[in-house]
Amino acid sequence: MVAFGFLNLDNQFTIVSIGIISAICHGYLWIRILKAEKQQLNLEGIFLGIQLTIVTMIAGLYFSQRLTFQNNPIIGNNYEKSFTKLWQAMDKAYPYFELKGVDWDQTYEMYHPLVQDAANDQEYYLVIAHMLGELEDAHTDVITPNLDKRLFASVINLGDLAIVDQIGYSAEMAGLRPGMLLLRVGGKSIEELVPEIDISLNEAATPWVKKIRAYNQLLAVPEDMDEVLNITVMDKIGTELVLVIQQLNAPSDWVSEFNVQKTNSVSWKKMNDEIGYIRVERLWNNKDDIVNEFDQALNELMDMQGIILDLRQNGGGDSRIADKIAGRFLDKNFSYGHDEFRKRLYKFAWRKSINYVVKPRGDIYQGKLAVLTDYPVMSSAEWMVGALIESGRAISNGRVTGGSTGNPIQFSLPGGKVRYFTAAFYRPDGNLVEGQGYSPDIAVKWTIENYISGIDPDIQAALEWMEAQD
Repeated sequence: MVAFGFLNLDNQFTIVSIGIISAICHGYLWIRILKAEKQQLNLEGIFLGIQLTIVTMIAGLYFSQRLTFQNNPIIGNNYEKSFTKLWQAMDKAYPYFELKGVDWDQTYEMYHPLVQDAANDQEYYLVIAHMLGELEDAHTDVITPNLDKRLFASVINLGDLAIVDQIGYSAEMAGLRPGMLLLRVGGKSIEELVPEIDISLNEAATPWVKKIRAYNQLLAVPEDMDEVLNITVMDKIGTELVLVIQQLNAPSDWVSEFNVQKTNSVSWKKMNDEIGYIRVERLWNNKDDIVNEFDQALNELMDMQGIILDLRQNGGGDSRIADKIAGRFLDKNFSYGHDEFRKRLYKFAWRKSINYVVKPRGDIYQGKLAVLTDYPVMSSAEWMVGALIESGRAISNGRVTGGSTGNPIQFSLPGGKVRYFTAAFYRPDGNLVEGQGYSPDIAVKWTIENYISGIDPDIQAALEWMEAQD
C-alpha cells in the first residue's frame, strides 16, 4: 500500500521488491512475537502495536473516504443532506471546474433551493441531473434512475448523417426500419432541430458529442399520447419516404425482426487479398472474452499487408482491454498519457497520478495500420486511439474523437446513483483530452451520396492511404 499509493510508484519491480521485504520483516516479527512470553513487554510487542495502529488508520481512512466521496453506505434518505454531501465530495475531488468555467459555489446556491422543493425522487434527480449538466461532462451524470425520454427509435451518426438504429413497435408499424437516413422531423431538417433539443440531462464536453446526443432524441415519444410524429426518411436505394408514427401499445411477445442484436464485441473480414478489417464494438463486458475475440481475429489476418481497425461508435469501457488490444501492434512499451488526481482516493490506491503504458503482447502485427474514428469514440476507446496514433504506429481517419476521458467513481443518493470524474487525463505533450479529443490524420465527411452508394468513405480513405504507402 505504501509503495503503490503514498509513494506513487508505478514500477512493478520496485513495488514487488518492497512488498517482499515488507513481508519478510512482518513474518520475522510475528515469529519473534509468538516465541515471546505472553506477559513480556518487549520490542516485538511494540512493533505489533504499531502495525495494528497502522492497519486501523488505513481501515479508518478507507471507510471515511467511502462515506465522503461515494456516500457508501448511504445513511438516511434526506434529499438536502445527500445533495450537500455530493456537492462537497465533488468540490474536493472533481478536476475540471476551471476548465469548464464553472463556479461550484454559485452552482450550489442555484440548485440548493430546488432540492429543498423536490417532492419525490423524480423531481430530486432532475435537479441533480441539471446541476451535473452545468459541467458539460459526458462522464459526470445520473446513472440511476433512468431519466431518459422514451424513444420511438434510437438514432446514431454516420459522420454528420442521422441514421436510425434500433426501432420500437410504433416505429416498426409506421414502416421505419434500422439503417434508414433521417432527413426531417415535424417538417424541420436535422440541422434545424438539433439546437432546439434539450440535452441538459445527458451533457457532453464537445459540440460534436452534444450533437450526436441530440440525434438520439430526434425520435422521442411526445408527452401527449394523441400526438403523432411526422418524419421524412431515405432508404438505402435513395427513395424518400414520409412516415407518420403514432403511439401504439406493443404486444407482450413482440420482438422486432429488423433490429440487429450485436452479440460479439469483435468482428473481422478480409477486404481483399492484402487488407484485413477488424471492428471492435465495445471495451466492456468480460475482458477476457473481448481480448480473446480480438486475438482470434488478428491471428487470422497476420499475413495481411494492412489492417483497418474500426473503433467508430465505441464509447469505451475498460482501459485494460484497450491496452491489451493495442499491445498486439506495438513492439515496445509506450506511455500514452497519465491521470492526475485532485484528491488521493482509496479507489485508486491513494495515488496522486497514474501513468498509462501499453506493453507488447503476443505476436506483434507489423503491417500498415489505419484506425477509423468518429465523434462517439470516448473514454478507454479514445485512449487506445491515442496510444496507436501518438506512438506513430498508425494513422487515424474519420472524425475527431469525443474528448471525454477520466476515472469516474459512483456516489450513492436516495433511490439511485450518480458518477463524477476524479482525474484529469493528459497526453504525452501535456495537453488535455477532455474537451478536445484526438483529431484524425485524414478527415473524412459522410455525404448522402455515400449513404446511397453503400461505399464507406472512411474505409475508402484508409484503403487509399495504404495503397499510397506501397
